[in-house]
Amino acid sequence: IAERMLGLEKQAEASFREALEKKDRFVEARLALASLALDARQGETAMKMAQAAVAQNPQSGAALAAAAQALLVQGDLAGASRRVEEAIAAEPGSPAVWTTYLRIGLAGGRVAEVRTRIGQQAAANPSNAGFVLLDGLASLAAEDVGRAETQAAKAASLDPRLAEAQTLLGNVYLRKRDLARAKAAFGRAIELQPRGVNAYLALVMIEVEQGRLEEARKICERARAMEPGSPLIAQQLAALYLDQGADVNQALALALEAKAKMPGAPAVSSTIGRAYLRLGRVNSALDELRGCAQGPQANPECQHQMGLAQAAAGNRGAAVEMLEKAARSANYRRAAEVRQAIERLQQGKAL
Repeated sequence: IAERMLGLEKQAEASFREALEKKDRFVEARLALASLALDARQGETAMKMAQAAVAQNPQSGAALAAAAQALLVQGDLAGASRRVEEAIAAEPGSPAVWTTYLRIGLAGGRVAEVRTRIGQQAAANPSNAGFVLLDGLASLAAEDVGRAETQAAKAASLDPRLAEAQTLLGNVYLRKRDLARAKAAFGRAIELQPRGVNAYLALVMIEVEQGRLEEARKICERARAMEPGSPLIAQQLAALYLDQGADVNQALALALEAKAKMPGAPAVSSTIGRAYLRLGRVNSALDELRGCAQGPQANPECQHQMGLAQAAAGNRGAAVEMLEKAARSANYRRAAEVRQAIERLQQGKAL
């Protein structure tokens, strides 16, 4: 446990496995291994460990919830939903189990249902910071920013050491565009939980939005030092290196590291595509970007980079078509750059 708290995932995994060798029915060690696998997006490994824990203790809400999370990582939303209901039946008073329910319910788009059921738990347990926090998270997902703020503040009051309450407050202030208070809240979250990836990423996003790329990079590098195994941090740092014109090969290595743990993530594919373009590897860029620039996961950053890759390959018509898709996306921060690229291509100029 101490090794994991220090970010030493490989050493922690070895210690948990050694514990299992000494005591095969050590459910907690199996769940710890399942949790490590979930963090690494290794659904199959997580499922194996979670199922073994369930077999040893069929009434363990934690084991059933771990199995539900593994199913979610594997893309089996229906199976995850069924499993988490079993976890709730086994341990209806566990905030950790309901946290899993929240994730699975929101992944399935069941916002109203999630808010109602978690709201009932918070009403029945008004002094439980965990349930109050979950109610705030569900409220924010339902766009009830006022209640989310109220519940986040209440959770922080009930448990001043609850970093997640400060992170929720930060997200509330982001919705309200109060960036100063948002930065303060995320800063408090990091003080309470120095390895809290989400708070670091939120601070990076604010600094990028304000055009402070150097400060964003420093925050991201600090997060990387605290949580070296996080694919989210690796991806964000790679993108920032590209934004600042840093070593492209270093950026590509970070993005490929993230891809190993988050295959198919559009943001990762976009960053890898950008790096390949910088290196002149146009065909590699096209191959990487094709999946994320089209279909249900398409986002403007992928479409932007795909347009640039098509232009580099000499496909002007396809390039303009893809860039126009990116330009139509609301609030894309590089929209002006996209429009300039379209104009140059339509004028027959090189990018």
